[in-house]
Amino acid sequence: MSAACDEMEKINAMRSKLILFVESKMMTIAPNCCVLVGASITARIMGLAGGLDKLSRIPSCNLQVFGQKRLTATARAGFGNQAQRPNFGIVGECELVAGVSEAMKQKALKVVSGE
Repeated sequence: MSAACDEMEKINAMRSKLILFVESKMMTIAPNCCVLVGASITARIMGLAGGLDKLSRIPSCNLQVFGQKRLTATARAGFGNQAQRPNFGIVGECELVAGVSEAMKQKALKVVSGE
């Protein structure tokens, strides 16, 4: 049991180092996107898109829901145990969108994604 805990701690430390490395390189790869939504969200978006070239070809209407989790049938019916906002992907987690009131979140998401 102790060996498994030690291994998990090593994996977590390596994961943290890898995330810091990728985030530090994001400013040179996609500086405009980093300034707008942050390095960690930029890295996640580029990872899902498959690179900068493929990300540049995604329309803004698709970008705002990029990385969105699909709602299950029970959640759509109102029986889910967690309130989920529709049409909020990874971009919805950035400071610019998260910092506005609930009534303005959809508008802020459209402005940030460029629609």
